[in-house]
Amino acid sequence: MKRIWVRSGEQHTEVAVQENGKLVEYYKGRRDQGQLAGNVYIGRVVRVLQGMQSAFVDVGLEKNVFLYIDDLLPAHLEKQPKQKPSIHDLVKVGQRIMVQVVKEPVGDKGARVTTHYSIPGRFGVYMPYADYVGVSRKIESAADRERLKKTAERHLQPGEGFIVRTAALGESEEAIAADLEESAGQVEAAGGGFGGGRAGPEKNLFRSGNASAADPGFVPGRRGRAGRGFGIGIP
Repeated sequence: MKRIWVRSGEQHTEVAVQENGKLVEYYKGRRDQGQLAGNVYIGRVVRVLQGMQSAFVDVGLEKNVFLYIDDLLPAHLEKQPKQKPSIHDLVKVGQRIMVQVVKEPVGDKGARVTTHYSIPGRFGVYMPYADYVGVSRKIESAADRERLKKTAERHLQPGEGFIVRTAALGESEEAIAADLEESAGQVEAAGGGFGGGRAGPEKNLFRSGNASAADPGFVPGRRGRAGRGFGIGIP
């Protein structure tokens, strides 16, 4: 028989899982810890584990975050190598890297992160390296799906991706393009800080649900079409 016990105090919440009277899992988390999923950080790689094909990154949180090799490989499955390389070929200790939280920390485990950033907008989700365009399944009309897909494709640079939300149905191309450009501008502004030399492990570049970029000089608008300076290259 499995039993789950929960104890909630002023500062912490504890969860214990018992099976046949034996403790098999235990979690403890701070109640004042805000949601991290969706946040984008610049961090520094502090440990690379060949056996686990993973790395730990210091982004200024209480615990280092966890980065698995699949989250370093290209987001588009067709562009991934047939045989996974060694993680040491992809990331080095001391390397500065931009990551996004995809899974909250649990117990003694830090948050899980990815380099496949996605920035939500009003009419879609912008993905700098996804290299594909998707349309919400809730949009059933084939004509509408094709129109929205073509609209997004016309305003993406090579290699970029975008998922069109249901809210885009009935909107003009100008409105959808402006939303895409604003999301891309947030990534570009954050990327400028990444390449500028002073952004440290404690810098949170984008907070989930926040419409502004970390760069105080960021103004939503058209992106530059060359030299975006955004990536995870080894310094």
